Amino acid sequence: MKTTNGGGFAVLALLGGLLSASTAIAQDHTMRISLDTGANSSRVIWVQKFADAVESRSNGRIDTQVFHSGQLFRDVDVPKAIRQGNVQMGVPGSWQLGGFDPRMNMFQLPVMYGRSADVVHELVDGPLGQNLAKSIGERLGVEVIGNWLDLDAGSVFTTTKKIETHGDFSGLTIRFPGGAAIEEKLKVLGAVPVRVPFPDVPMGLQRGNFQGLVSTANTVVSAKLWESGIKYGYLEANSRDQFIPMVSKDFWSGLPDDLKQIVTEEWSKMIPLAREDVLLQAGKDAETLKQNGVELVEPSESEIAATREILMQKQEEITKTLGIEADFVKSVSAALGESQ
Repeated sequence: MKTTNGGGFAVLALLGGLLSASTAIAQDHTMRISLDTGANSSRVIWVQKFADAVESRSNGRIDTQVFHSGQLFRDVDVPKAIRQGNVQMGVPGSWQLGGFDPRMNMFQLPVMYGRSADVVHELVDGPLGQNLAKSIGERLGVEVIGNWLDLDAGSVFTTTKKIETHGDFSGLTIRFPGGAAIEEKLKVLGAVPVRVPFPDVPMGLQRGNFQGLVSTANTVVSAKLWESGIKYGYLEANSRDQFIPMVSKDFWSGLPDDLKQIVTEEWSKMIPLAREDVLLQAGKDAETLKQNGVELVEPSESEIAATREILMQKQEEITKTLGIEADFVKSVSAALGESQ
């Protein structure tokens, strides 16, 4: 009995060792992803699809957990949270990274006004965007895992006056969400910019505190701002900001190469579909606005070019305000085929 039991214990010990080794090889890696937009936002939907694909393809070796609506952190706090290891991944907006690298404010430059999604993709997917991603990674201590997600284009929506050309901005009081570049561009066009938190927008519109706002069609639809008096939309693409996918350096260095490959490949697969969906959603949002009585104006290419030329008069001043180096702005202009 003793020998038998001893042999049994030896077998159990051997099996236990094998199981431990197997567990170590296939150890789970938890990847918590923090987003501060709602569950139905395009960003959350597509990041969730990416997360599901990673977990499925890794056979559960990466346990992905998506937290939306700021359940863990606001996007503005995500870079610090990632750096400190409090969350493994986030996808903050480019405008929220300007404090770490002012060049991330490039999407608010006059030279970027009215650019198509394809033009912006070519810019950020190319050497300029790759260098920015490398810089952000080094400055924040994070790993940028691939190309960037789109935020739908910025537009202007008004209550009492339809904007059809840049001259129609004159005299309008326009709410903007913040940002010195947006404020300065509105001033150049003759508008009076007022900074108002979004929760106060519906009441402000109803009271006539301002006659319009800088926003996106999706935001206007989500908030049903036609109920607050919005009657017109000017779809000028005044900005096309981006969301930057980043993960913790510690988390990334702890992944074996095959899992790193899964993460980067699944993100790469998702990006074209997500970008296409943002454009499709923009079309759906436009239809929803029209169905609710909002008259939309899409300025011609010549009108966009004329407005951009006016805004470019303030490019140098805005560049200094944003803290962007002049040489970088020249490289952006060159990449867009524009002379500085």
